[in-house]
Amino acid sequence: MESSQTDWANPDGVRTIILFNTNFSPLAGILGCGYYLHTCAPSITKTAKNQDKVGRDLFIGYTLVFLTYVIVGGMGYIGFIGVNFANDFTPEGKRPDQLNKINNNCLSMFEYTDVAAFILRIAIFCCLFSTYPLLNQFLKTMIKNLFWRKETVSPSIEITLNIVFTAIPLMFALFYTNISTILAYVGAFTGFALIYVFPVMVHLKRMKLKIENPLLAEAMDRNEYELH
Repeated sequence: MESSQTDWANPDGVRTIILFNTNFSPLAGILGCGYYLHTCAPSITKTAKNQDKVGRDLFIGYTLVFLTYVIVGGMGYIGFIGVNFANDFTPEGKRPDQLNKINNNCLSMFEYTDVAAFILRIAIFCCLFSTYPLLNQFLKTMIKNLFWRKETVSPSIEITLNIVFTAIPLMFALFYTNISTILAYVGAFTGFALIYVFPVMVHLKRMKLKIENPLLAEAMDRNEYELH
């Protein structure tokens, strides 16, 4: 996100907000990562009390998430090109490598003595503290359904999965803090797999089942129809 047309030398000058930019590829990767997180929905919806209203609940939930991201992203972009962050967008600033760009770790653009930044860090900590266990549980559920669908998972496997899912983000946080690049690549690979690879694999497996065991395939089709 660039703001190169803004006159940072004039505190009362006009601030330019760029609505479209050709450098959208990292955002496309993050969009793919968001699409990957949609796979967490079945873990929630299958335990819903009113299964006949799952579609309505999902629509409301996705709408609220969309509005939240639009408001936070839009207001955040407008706020970060304010006069308080002029040093980040001028050659005389403290971060020349981030000239004309909002830092991917926006918290580093605040001064350490900024009270608002301190409150923001506490809010982000509470957000991560509450959402990470959910994501960890969703990922473990998907892994267990993939490899141990018909058997009980032992405590040692549970502990191993917890260690792996905790160690991977910890290593990135310690040794590679460029979160935007991580999200771009992870989102691109996972989004590609979910959009182009997995649907084709499921379709081919379904066709193979119809050829090898047509009665079972027909029973599964009827069961799917009755569930819907």
